[in-house]
Amino acid sequence: MDISVPNKPTLEFYTGEDVFPVWQEVAYLVDKAAAWGRGEYVGEDVLVMVSEKKMQLWLFRDEDGKVILVCVTQILEFPRRKVCNIYALAGRRMAEMWALFSLQGRKWLEVNGVEEIQTTCRTEIAEKIKPLGFEPLVHVMRLSAKEQS
Repeated sequence: MDISVPNKPTLEFYTGEDVFPVWQEVAYLVDKAAAWGRGEYVGEDVLVMVSEKKMQLWLFRDEDGKVILVCVTQILEFPRRKVCNIYALAGRRMAEMWALFSLQGRKWLEVNGVEEIQTTCRTEIAEKIKPLGFEPLVHVMRLSAKEQS
């Protein structure tokens, strides 16, 4: 009779050179997030920023150790507050993994003096994360400088 307790999803944190051993395992998900962006970055840019400790990589694994979600964050410092910006997010089981991040990431946020979490995302992602407690704050609008004459 097997009475072993099933494994639970896990959360791993990487910043600095520690990211190199796991990069090949997560690069495709970071590239996937970048492909949906507005041309601000590609996956290799994230690798450089994380390895230089300018960003953080959060790696969520399922019960079998397989990567299911990747989150890239960056602490933004304003004159009167610190914000954790979710720079990239790709994978699956987002709501379940958010609960895991809320439990384990809270201490990291506190230690780093972070007051809130924010992200810039597509409308369909905004709808998915509203139930997690996110609320719309601003409209991001763009005008190409090349079109100005």
